[in-house]
Amino acid sequence: VGVIGPTPTTRVGSQTLDDDGALLENVIVDGCVTVTADNVTIRNVVINCGGYYPIKANEPGVQSGLDIHYSQINGLIDTKLFLLNDITDVMIANNELVGGDDTVFADGELGDLIFTRNYRHDPLGDSTTHLDGFQLGEFEVTTGGVMISFNYFDEIPDGIGVTDLVFATNHSEMHINVIGNYIAEHGWYTLRAYNEATLTVLGNTFASSVNWVALLNSPGPHHFGCNFFTDGTPVTPADIAGGDNPGVTYGDCG
Repeated sequence: VGVIGPTPTTRVGSQTLDDDGALLENVIVDGCVTVTADNVTIRNVVINCGGYYPIKANEPGVQSGLDIHYSQINGLIDTKLFLLNDITDVMIANNELVGGDDTVFADGELGDLIFTRNYRHDPLGDSTTHLDGFQLGEFEVTTGGVMISFNYFDEIPDGIGVTDLVFATNHSEMHINVIGNYIAEHGWYTLRAYNEATLTVLGNTFASSVNWVALLNSPGPHHFGCNFFTDGTPVTPADIAGGDNPGVTYGDCG
């Protein structure tokens, strides 16, 4: 916020973006945003949402096109910052994401979801919270690809319950690229791949305090290469639960 235009000062209430090609910019939204149209852009906006979904794009009429740039999204406890369902061509880039529970909760056909150069910090919760950065495929078959690249994922505060940065779960059939991120401690397994989800994990830095880099319950193929811990040691198959199964390959920094 304030990088590509003046920091917003105009305040508005909750917004429903229902025109194809709609643009929401340069405002403070004291409420939540619902997207019901295609090719919507949100930029240079502050969203202070007291509800469950600061940005929700799960209406039957939404098919493709959502860009969210240079904005600050603030959520409360139990909030899912982004709810996506059957919407393709989504880009979430260059944002500051604060509070809330899950970062992205998504199901259905997602096409190519890009999540890049965001700063995610200070999620909210308690000892009963199940906090996941990206919960993918919880309720229905979820297909497409996710690119999670060049983000800074800060540590989870003490006292918050089970967490993982990626939880590709019950019905996930997605390919998930995790490339060039800094990833602080995020629960027991950091990156979980269930059902038919596949992972490509390249060039990331993991905090030395993480328990596991990944848990691979799906058959793959999965690929890991050029990942390091903050103390300079490389990530090895011993750091990955299921890392020795035949569907996993490894590469060096070349």
